[in-house]
Amino acid sequence: MILDRDSGLVPNPPERLSRKQRTVIAYIEHNPKFAAFATTAELGARTGVHPSTIVRLSQLLGYPGFPEFQEALRHRYLNSLDAIGVMDAYSGAHHSDVVLASLDQDIRNLSATRSTLDRDAVRQIAAIIQRARSVLIVGAGSHAGIAIKDLSIEEPDLEDVFVELTTTA
Repeated sequence: MILDRDSGLVPNPPERLSRKQRTVIAYIEHNPKFAAFATTAELGARTGVHPSTIVRLSQLLGYPGFPEFQEALRHRYLNSLDAIGVMDAYSGAHHSDVVLASLDQDIRNLSATRSTLDRDAVRQIAAIIQRARSVLIVGAGSHAGIAIKDLSIEEPDLEDVFVELTTTA
């Protein structure tokens, strides 16, 4: 449930929502894949509300706008999938070519990361990790592959590298 405090999606859900806002929330909960990739116009057409209602709902839920809310929805949706499900979700125009779909998504992810990256913060975090005597790497769902890759770390300054893998069922 989107408004469930335990979901982490909306830490402080509003006490009351309008009928149209409840309609949008219900649609998103029952159609997470569509909501994770649709525009406000497409979501509005499916729910019978104006796109601005969706933007205002996103803001009411604590997000600066719909793109940020949708990013959280997409993250939650994709974390519920296994690796093949993620590739299928992103296949879009290249439905028959998972390699191109995967590369296209990597390009979109890198572009989004670059536009919001705080390089100083990344440098500070890298320095902290570099000075650490042990590192815990956690990979869940479709991100478990990254943790598996990091099993091969051969850093002489680290005493221990702990890896925890979890899968979604």
